[in-house]
Amino acid sequence: MALWLPSIHRIARVLLLVAFCAGAEMPNASYLIALVQLPAQVVSGQFADLPDTPREPLTTFTTASGIQVYVPVEGDQIWDAPLPAAPYPNPALRLRCPDSLECGFAV
Repeated sequence: MALWLPSIHRIARVLLLVAFCAGAEMPNASYLIALVQLPAQVVSGQFADLPDTPREPLTTFTTASGIQVYVPVEGDQIWDAPLPAAPYPNPALRLRCPDSLECGFAV
């Protein structure tokens, strides 16, 4: 058992024990295992053949302050649209810092 491994620090042993007990007691332990295996799957290229993010046709909406917001032509899915994008733009939207998105928005 993990508590008697001599080369592992005490905290690591406790974490191993907690993970073991959680895996034994939780009906959804497979999700924990999948999270641990995910980085290896990404590195090995198992996700390389997944479909690309969907692209929706976009139009622009100009707010009262002059910000150009990308809006889907139909529906409310913006997926990987360029920023700023919103399915339902607010006409009162404005930038907190002039000419910069990094400060965020206000209404």
